[in-house]
Amino acid sequence: MTELADIRLAFERKKTELDLLREKYEDLNERKTEIVESFVDAAKARVLVQKVAKETLEELSMSVGDIVSQALSAVFQDPYTFIVDFVNRRNKTECDLLLKRGQLVASPMDATGGGVIDVASFALRSTFWMLSDNLRPILILDEPFKFVSWDLQDYCALTLKTISEQLGFQIIMVTHLNRIINSVDKNIELKQIKGISHAS
Repeated sequence: MTELADIRLAFERKKTELDLLREKYEDLNERKTEIVESFVDAAKARVLVQKVAKETLEELSMSVGDIVSQALSAVFQDPYTFIVDFVNRRNKTECDLLLKRGQLVASPMDATGGGVIDVASFALRSTFWMLSDNLRPILILDEPFKFVSWDLQDYCALTLKTISEQLGFQIIMVTHLNRIINSVDKNIELKQIKGISHAS
């Protein structure tokens, strides 16, 4: 009789263990389902965020590209088109700045003269200022358009004035270019006499 009682006791223990394992299995199965659902939701959210980011970057690249292209066409007869190209490299979004004229598409540093880079960089700085809400309405420039040929400097001066008026900011700059100096609203000339700077 004790052998039968021992067997029953062992059976009840095993049955209890089996019930506990079944409960644990059901809990784990529910947890697995929750994790899979969370993963699917996260994947959907990631796709949505990537789509919104891509559309935002495309819109930004078109806007910036248009502004810089307009500045280039205001100065040069046969202007380049400015392209902002967002690309994925090493799982990161990077930005390539390119210039296109005809079939030629290249980096500004590789394919153009300094004048084109001067105008494009001025337009980019102006655009950055415009997109940055917290900046003061002042743009400070050091020798803008110094690589633009003298016959195009009047166009550069007009571009400076137009962008300043349209975007509503003041430009403070240092320049030696007479055609740009002659177009400014206020001119302060600095001269060094015997090692001492004098302003007039």
